[in-house]
Amino acid sequence: MRYLIGNWALKSFGDSFPYGTLIANVFASILIGLILEGSTNAWNLSPTTKLLLTTGLLGGLSTFSTFSYQTVTLLNNSFILGSLNIITNLFLSLLGVVLGKYIINIF
Repeated sequence: MRYLIGNWALKSFGDSFPYGTLIANVFASILIGLILEGSTNAWNLSPTTKLLLTTGLLGGLSTFSTFSYQTVTLLNNSFILGSLNIITNLFLSLLGVVLGKYIINIF
């Protein structure tokens, strides 16, 4: 799905901004909110079905959706923990990319 969205966005909007990634992340975040809240309050989904939809389908589309759902849940309970989740995920993920690029370039 991410590949299809990325190709569509590239053809539709060009390559000046990562529109495909943005669209995939936002779409997956909407879907995880619907699935997890719906399975808690409205639908009777088995744990296996929830896992398949969230980890399988949405995990392939965007792990950002899981991060977003967990962050909103944390923010509802603790602004400090929610903020810490945002800061540490962003900082460490960016640092990880820099580290990966550095490692590959020194060898």
